[in-house]
Amino acid sequence: LVGALKRPDARAEALRLAAAVAEERLGDGARAVTNLKALLELLPADRAAFDRLRRLCEQREAWADLAGIIRARLEVLDSAAATCALLWDLARMERDRLGDREAAKATLKRLISLDGAHLEAIRAATDLYTEDEQWVETADMLIRQARLEKDPTLAAEVFFRLGVLYDEKLPDPKRAAASFGKVVSLNSADIRALERLSAIHLRNEEWKSALAVTGKLVEIEARPHRRIEHLVTLSRILEEGYRDPRRAREALIKAVEVDPMSLEAVGELRLFYERQNDRRSLMVHLDRSVTNVRSRLVPSPFLPEAYRSLLKLFEWRQAPDQQACAAAALITIGEGGDREREVLAAMGGGHPRLEGMKDPELDEILFPSSANSGFRHTMRLLGPSLGKLYREDLSTFGAGRSTRVPRSGHPLRELANRMAAELGVAGYDLHVVSDRPAILAVEPYDPPAIIVGSALLEGATAGELTFIVGRCMKLIQSAMVLPAKLKALQLQALVAAIVRQYQPDFEPTEVPPVELLERTKQVAKAMPRKLRSELMPFALGCVGIADFVQLGDDIRKVADRSGLLACGDLTAAVGVLLKMSGRKPGKGPLAKVAKGLREIEQILLYGVSEEYFELRRMLGLAGGSGPG
Repeated sequence: LVGALKRPDARAEALRLAAAVAEERLGDGARAVTNLKALLELLPADRAAFDRLRRLCEQREAWADLAGIIRARLEVLDSAAATCALLWDLARMERDRLGDREAAKATLKRLISLDGAHLEAIRAATDLYTEDEQWVETADMLIRQARLEKDPTLAAEVFFRLGVLYDEKLPDPKRAAASFGKVVSLNSADIRALERLSAIHLRNEEWKSALAVTGKLVEIEARPHRRIEHLVTLSRILEEGYRDPRRAREALIKAVEVDPMSLEAVGELRLFYERQNDRRSLMVHLDRSVTNVRSRLVPSPFLPEAYRSLLKLFEWRQAPDQQACAAAALITIGEGGDREREVLAAMGGGHPRLEGMKDPELDEILFPSSANSGFRHTMRLLGPSLGKLYREDLSTFGAGRSTRVPRSGHPLRELANRMAAELGVAGYDLHVVSDRPAILAVEPYDPPAIIVGSALLEGATAGELTFIVGRCMKLIQSAMVLPAKLKALQLQALVAAIVRQYQPDFEPTEVPPVELLERTKQVAKAMPRKLRSELMPFALGCVGIADFVQLGDDIRKVADRSGLLACGDLTAAVGVLLKMSGRKPGKGPLAKVAKGLREIEQILLYGVSEEYFELRRMLGLAGGSGPG
């Protein structure tokens, strides 16, 4: 029918009718599309045909066909507004439906040339140019966008993007600074823009501007780690730009005050003192930082970050032995790696000069102040004579003739013999018992009886055996066997009874009068007459002891510390203490395995203490060179 018609308008109407019938009656969308395309060839400006054809293409998702139809439609439009609206639709279709970025960019460029205020088109073009790294075009679009954005927040974001572009992609420090300055004018607390401005001024050595911007950052920044970074930058500006080391130092001290645990802040102040050749201030600073880290360990002895901080601080101290101790702590708590093992290996496996453990100077450091020299001398002079008043029958421990280790030929006994000779211990008996497999005790017999539970020896390393023996031998050598075994009230009653030999009216209220009287008689009977005069000043020196619970705990700490000093192996010391608690070392972090075990927490803290470092030095364990 259409082919038979000669007049264009008649043919067009026939095609319109055919398209309607095909779509509405026959449900044949493809035939309807064909008819409508033919109609538009006859009447390109026919709006109704275009709209119907567009709808059909959208329903059929025939995006390529529709794009061609829209492009043809654009050629016949004479309305600028209609052209812009259709171009915007076409650009989005090319971008989102056809994935043709180049066509979308060309369409957006045409649209923006017709309507320079079409903000949505400019935003879309900006994103496309940015994604395709076309930085010159991106800059042009951002500038257009910045002029049009009315919302201050959105405008600030546009200026920030423009600043980043001129800072990184199209290097132009002046334009970058101007863009970031515009951001700050819109939002004076925009930290990102201020940080960029600070960096630009710093690179260009524009010290006055850098100081003003960085000072502003220090004022408004709330995040500790970022505030530290800004204070470090401020210090650099003052030191390099203004040649003002005093104010530069003040800025770094403030950085440390923000977070005393921050290695960045601590390290920057260290480098400052090194540049100033101020060795004294450097060491004071590092010592203070070490103290801060140790204070964090007190409530959290298994905290790996603190030990890693100590490892770095000891490196800055140029103290390889202290580094090795921090590395050993990390390995012991299950957080050590190759670096820690390298540090430990660099120190070698030296053995302590155990004869040094007899040195009274060592005891002054080893024993806490609660065990004053008067108490220690009193026990040294009188302890062996009083042991029989408190010793338990060895059968209580499952010990007897069958458990006594021969004087030679047994590995543990041979080790104990060597250590006894070095420490000046004249004699001892050694028992290995299975009835109480986790026991480690010394009973005040003559000679003293060392009792070791069989579980402590199962799979024991050389370090663990040395810890066991060293712990016991120091108790014997220092005459602390009796105080270490007594409960607090028993120990207080004993000390009061000794004092009463010289001060009869001494009556601590905590000790029951009947027990005090009985102990006084026992001590008088056991005390050798020839020692009375020599003992008097030391006994009276015990009057000031106030806390016997603390005293007993401290003496047991001394035993553990002595074992650690003897073996020089923190992992071994912790291993034995775990076994003594009835627990077995397991895989994974020690914090889980040793939860609630105060003895292990205390030995870990001691293993990175100044006292331990000094005692290691005295025993010859702190020699060697540090890691390269």
